[in-house]
Amino acid sequence: IRRKDYNYLGEIGQGGTGRTVLIEDAQIQSKFVCKKYSPIKETDRKTFYNYFLEEIKILYQLNHPNIVRVFNYHLYPETWTGYIIMEYIEGVDIYTYLKTNPSWIDNIFYQTIEGFRHLESYGILHRDIRPSNIIISNQNHSKIIDFGFGKKIEFNNDFDKSVSLNWRYTPPADFQNQIYDFKTEIYFVGKLFEEIITTQNLQSFSYWD
Repeated sequence: IRRKDYNYLGEIGQGGTGRTVLIEDAQIQSKFVCKKYSPIKETDRKTFYNYFLEEIKILYQLNHPNIVRVFNYHLYPETWTGYIIMEYIEGVDIYTYLKTNPSWIDNIFYQTIEGFRHLESYGILHRDIRPSNIIISNQNHSKIIDFGFGKKIEFNNDFDKSVSLNWRYTPPADFQNQIYDFKTEIYFVGKLFEEIITTQNLQSFSYWD
């Protein structure tokens, strides 16, 4: 991306398939997140490029208050790289937020489920549900982020991480039958909130049943 378009503000993170930075458009005085597809291993650049394209296709379908928004993208297929310009969410991950705002757990749970309900309506599976992928904004809005693994799972043809993905929680029994569907997504959302409730000893939650 041309430097004159955006000002670089700082690093957000570095993953196995890319780098994420914070940028600013000075003309409209707005901050954005820029995700560059740039695998650590050069040999993976071509291999996983289509997964990057898939992430763009997924995010471009979505427009929901509880899902991160994509504004633009730039692709350079001749060098197997590209950029996604996304909404900047000023806030903290869901685990950190509920640790200091436990009374908001019912509201945050409802918002999060609404986000996943919207994904289901578009036939999209997130597949990497963990606290760091649900951000709570300073305005108390739950936002689902990071769709790097999002799609309908293919157990036979997908790359190695399609099942493992460093699962934070015990996989459901359906995994033995190579089933990952929307019920599986809700199972992992439930396990995430179970972890928050038990480790933080939260006493009030309206959705146990």
